[in-house]
Amino acid sequence: MSYYTEFSLNISKEGNECRELIEKEIEKMDVFSEGNYEDGYFAYEKWYEFDNDMHILSMRFPDVTFELEGFGEEHDDHWLNYYKGGRVMRNGIEIIRHPFDESKLEGDVCADKGQLYSYE
Repeated sequence: MSYYTEFSLNISKEGNECRELIEKEIEKMDVFSEGNYEDGYFAYEKWYEFDNDMHILSMRFPDVTFELEGFGEEHDDHWLNYYKGGRVMRNGIEIIRHPFDESKLEGDVCADKGQLYSYE
């Protein structure tokens, strides 16, 4: 069974003088379908070796921080990894669920006037 993930790669720009070399390496990876160095790269792929590939990329540019975010096909498969110098920091995303607070409700209080739902 194959599993698609939406990948987003962003690159730290501070003090980075290797732009052309990084672009060539990312092109060699042959994963990203669109994007660029400035705005980030994007792919919707079955990239099972992403972790290994990102370790290699980050080893080749040890002073650059690479941020790889993934959205998988499952609703709870959302993660963010940072790679630098061949090392990784995993799970940079924390989802917080706030308790209900009625004082934060938006909009006017209204009564049902017999309106129809959008698909009625």
